[in-house]
Amino acid sequence: MKRITILMTVIVMTQFANATTDIGFSTDDGGYWSYGQSIFSFSQPIGIDLVRGYISDILVSAFIELPDLEVTGFEVIDFSQIIPMPEIYQGTIIPVSQQIVIRDVISGAPILTGRLGIGSIFTTGSTAMIYPAIQANIIITKLATATNSRLIQSYKVGDKLDFDLTLQNAGMDLSTMISSGDYYEGALSGSMTLVPEPATMVLLGLGGLVLRKGKKRKI
Repeated sequence: MKRITILMTVIVMTQFANATTDIGFSTDDGGYWSYGQSIFSFSQPIGIDLVRGYISDILVSAFIELPDLEVTGFEVIDFSQIIPMPEIYQGTIIPVSQQIVIRDVISGAPILTGRLGIGSIFTTGSTAMIYPAIQANIIITKLATATNSRLIQSYKVGDKLDFDLTLQNAGMDLSTMISSGDYYEGALSGSMTLVPEPATMVLLGLGGLVLRKGKKRKI
């Protein structure tokens, strides 16, 4: 029974991890992150450059506003006794305002507003991963009632979104930057993806088990 439970968990997580990203954004179209005195800040606008399944969706020309993020409890994770590898640091991320907004590029009107929760940060070398775990990081609190975005039309208030950020600075070890508290800046990319309801995740797991059992029988 324990093996089945573990297998279902792995299958569900794999199914979700392989899910297509709903919304992708990056500083390729403008914007950057900066860091100083334990706070990550983000210049605006940060352009949305990927929308799931809808090439002409108006969100592709929209932009996202990210709240300032405070870093606390930053410390090294020591894996040296297990496996030789570069040092990895971890800490806690606390949104200063908790509000994350997607706005129309022309009018500036909000298309989606959500509440961002507390997360984690991991750094290795010149890369930092923020909110790396697959979980409900954002709860949608408001949606535009009149929008031509097919993706937004598929959402509803109360839906939960997985959220992740990857920060880079080619010329700086980010753990040193965070520990020193000095000012630095760099590029970023990130994504938002709808988190399936618990019942849906269970069905995904059961479906995976059925497929696995069917393949065994054929063998």
